[in-house]
Amino acid sequence: MLDTIALTIPAVDFRLLDYDLFTPSARLIMQEPHTRIKGSIKCTFNPTKQQKAEHGYMPRLTLFKRPATAGVAITLRIEFSAPKLLYGNNFDELCDRDFSRVHAALSEQLQRMRVLVPDKALENANVSAIHYSKNMPLTDYTTCSMIINEIAKSATTKRLDASKTDYRNDGSLFRFHANSHELVLYDKLKDLAAAKTSNKRAVEDDSDMQLPLLQAAFPKQFEVLRIEARLGNRTKIKSLFKKLNISAPLTFRGAFFSSIAKMVLLDYWQLLTADMPVLMASGFKPEDLYRALSQQNPTAKPAEILQLVGALAIINNTGMNGLRHLTEQHSTPRTWQRLKKSLSEQEINSRLRFNPLRVAEGHLKAFTPLHLHDFTVTNSTK
Repeated sequence: MLDTIALTIPAVDFRLLDYDLFTPSARLIMQEPHTRIKGSIKCTFNPTKQQKAEHGYMPRLTLFKRPATAGVAITLRIEFSAPKLLYGNNFDELCDRDFSRVHAALSEQLQRMRVLVPDKALENANVSAIHYSKNMPLTDYTTCSMIINEIAKSATTKRLDASKTDYRNDGSLFRFHANSHELVLYDKLKDLAAAKTSNKRAVEDDSDMQLPLLQAAFPKQFEVLRIEARLGNRTKIKSLFKKLNISAPLTFRGAFFSSIAKMVLLDYWQLLTADMPVLMASGFKPEDLYRALSQQNPTAKPAEILQLVGALAIINNTGMNGLRHLTEQHSTPRTWQRLKKSLSEQEINSRLRFNPLRVAEGHLKAFTPLHLHDFTVTNSTK
């Protein structure tokens, strides 16, 4: 689903009714002669806690003046979380028919911030950054840490072109970061609990406004795994849309569709799990692995089965990167590719082992919007 989005509005399509709400004052850009101050200027309007307490969730505004071919370019960036705008949280998810409600709520809040943008200009505003996300409810004793710990073992850094990874040892978060995009998987309820101590400890901004949700009663086995694909600039969005054959315009309305969010998140998920064998060794004794793999590969020689058992045991301890490093120390890269292919072809009957990755993938394929009231425990349901 769509979560955070940043829209860029040209000067011709907006009016500021109070320059002094920005820091520094927007007068520097809107009234001062453009030749007086050289270079770029930025003025921001980040709503205060008092303003949000009085009016609810509000977008963040940034006014820019930049040198351009024809003198200067003045634009207004409007950044906000669409579900927080409607629900005050992003546990509850949007669907396609919510666009008009989000559009109306955004226009209303902008007017409170003394900013006027015509409806059509807002609807057709260019997207400069966008976060697609999915909340996956886990109700069958699968945990977020099971899934995140499995993901942490995969060899995905190169595929995702990530320059930095961040992993919490308790299995509550895994993040891949690059200059133009970021992929984050985290335990949504744990992140909210961390925000209760300090908002700086939370993965996302504005977590403090969602703290009342901690008072809700959920089933004991209820957890929420959240995945976010954060596309940080227009160039990255265009390249990904081209790769996925998405022809929608990069506008507020064009990028809102849940079908686009699903395609983007499934593409990232495939990158996450492409180098990961369907079978992982955790939960199996070596002799059980040997029997199961022998049944699946009746023509394989004992040495080949033992090779797979050993490889899966190493994956369980050091991950795919660890196995690759050990393999390539004493063989060629082609040997590693053959072993990886053989591992990817293995699958144990689900009765022998429950694979939490399939649970997460199932939610992404179904892409059913989550609504917290469907999981809240009441006196009649306890």
